[in-house]
Parts: sequence; structure tokens; C-alpha cells
Amino acid sequence: MDMVTMNIIDSTLVSICREMGLTMMKTAYSTIFNEGMDFTCGLGNTKGEMIGVAEFNPSQIGGLPLVLQTTSQEIPPDSLAEGDVIVTNDPYRGGMHTPEHSFIKPVFVAGVLYGYAVAIGHVAEVGGMVPGGFAGEATEIFHEGLRVPPIKIKKAGKNVDEVWKLMLANVRTPRANYGDYCAMISAVDVGVARLEAVIEQLDVDLVILAVPASAAQEIADRAVEAGVRGILNFAPVQIKVPDSIPVEDVNLVMQLEALSFKITRGGAGE
Repeated sequence: MDMVTMNIIDSTLVSICREMGLTMMKTAYSTIFNEGMDFTCGLGNTKGEMIGVAEFNPSQIGGLPLVLQTTSQEIPPDSLAEGDVIVTNDPYRGGMHTPEHSFIKPVFVAGVLYGYAVAIGHVAEVGGMVPGGFAGEATEIFHEGLRVPPIKIKKAGKNVDEVWKLMLANVRTPRANYGDYCAMISAVDVGVARLEAVIEQLDVDLVILAVPASAAQEIADRAVEAGVRGILNFAPVQIKVPDSIPVEDVNLVMQLEALSFKITRGGAGE
């Protein structure tokens, strides 16, 4: 794929993710979303690869592909339908802590699954030993709060009342949690609607299969390789240590043997 085409598509996907995030900010009950912006919105393909993400909370970006991949293993794509929404907050299924709730909605065009819209947000109250889910005396994950494996909270566009009741009955702030859950569902609704429109306007294979995952990864690999090569070509680094500190007390932890270090005391000597 040429750089111009890839950048146009990438910018479109990022724009969709930003709109998802703005939807969360404007509809959430919690200031964690509308002020702290402790959330991430992204898009994924059917392989569980992230193809678009916005600049919100970077700490959750790494968990997004893991959530997609583990969810697709437990809820196979052939069991999904238009309007389904999946929720999970299990740290063992996404690498994040219990307050991070992930809402996932599949993207269908003409009955064919082409990807997912994902919203991950930090929900303030998850039950457990103490409010907020950060129990200093916790000795096991069950003390942190309610763990939710990948499960459908909406089926074919309709709420699964039993799941809502279970999740809201196990927290201290059901009203606030309800509002934040709805905000994340609204975000994935926006993501699905926008991505469906893009897929219908452009070549489906171009958008989902050829885009980011493989092309961007190749470019990123080349950039990292060039950056490391540039580091290895740096001139020797000189470090000056105050006279009051013995040289033997100076610890330098370096894995790049190609870098040369010289320790000097004051202005003269090594």
C-alpha cells in the first residue's frame, strides 16, 4: 500500500475513534471520563488487530488487542449478530485491572463481520473490599471487585436485563455506573455507524484487510530499526560525577554494548 492511501485511511479511522471518545466525554456521568479522560476508543479487524485508536489514555491501548483476541475466542464471530454488545473487565482476559471495562460491538456490512468498535474506560466503582476497587489489604483478585468475563450485555440491539441487574447490584454507585456503561455503549454505537459508512463508500478489502495492521506494522518496524541504528552511531557519552561520590558507587545499567561511556571527576581524570 502506498503511503498516501494508508495515511488517508488511517486518518479516517483515527477521526472515528476521536468521535467515539467525544461521545463518551459528553454522555458519561463520571468525571473520570469527561474530565480525566481515563478511557480509550479504538477499532479492530476480525483478527483482533487494532486498526485505529485515538489519543486518550495510552495505558489502555496495549490491552485493546488482547481484549479483542480473548473475547473472540470465548464468543466466536459466528455467534455474533448485528446490535450485539459485549462487556468484560476480567484482568486475565485483557491485561488491565478490574475497574477497566471494555465494551465491544461488532461491525457488520451486508451481514458480513468486518471488525469491531471498542471502548475501554475506568469505572470508578466495581464493588470489592473498598470503594474504587483499590484495596490496600487485598490478597487476591476477588477482593478487588466483580469480575465480568466476556458476555453480551446487549443482544441484537436489546438490553440483556439479567446482565445489567447483576452488574449494577454488585457496586455501590449503580446510577453512576449505569450512566458510564451507557456512555461506552454510545461510543461503540458511533464507531460502528461511522465505520460501516466508510466500508460502504470504499473498497472493503482496502479498509479492513490491507490497512493498518500489516502496513503500519512494517513501517513502525523500519522506524524502530532506524532509531536504534541512530543510537548506536552516537558519539561516546561522558558523565561527570561530583567529587563527593566515589566512582565505585556509580552504577551504570546499559545493555547496548556499542555505546561508549567515560566517567570523569570534576573536569579532569577518569
